Amino acid sequence: MKLSCEMERCLSVLQEHKFLTRYTGGFWQIPNCETRNGYNRGVIAYRVPIHTENWFGFSTIDALVKRNLVIITETNNYGEPRTVELKKES
Repeated sequence: MKLSCEMERCLSVLQEHKFLTRYTGGFWQIPNCETRNGYNRGVIAYRVPIHTENWFGFSTIDALVKRNLVIITETNNYGEPRTVELKKES
C-alpha cells in the first residue's frame, strides 16, 4: 500500500507515542503538547502547536483511517473524533 511521506511520518509518531489527540483548530498532535493562541480577526479563536514537527492535519488522519491503519478510539459529544491510535494487528 502506497503512503505519502506525511502518512509514514504520522505512523512513526504513533508508534512512539501510542496515540494522537485532536485539538481545537483541527490539528492532531501528541497529548499535552504546548500550544499558543491562534487569532481570527484579532480575537483568540483556537490553539495552535508551538512545535510543528509532530502535528498532522485532518486529511492525513482521515487517509490513515480509510486505509484501516489507525482507529478512532474516542469521540466527543457530537461524534467527532478526539483520539486515534495504531490499529492492533490480529
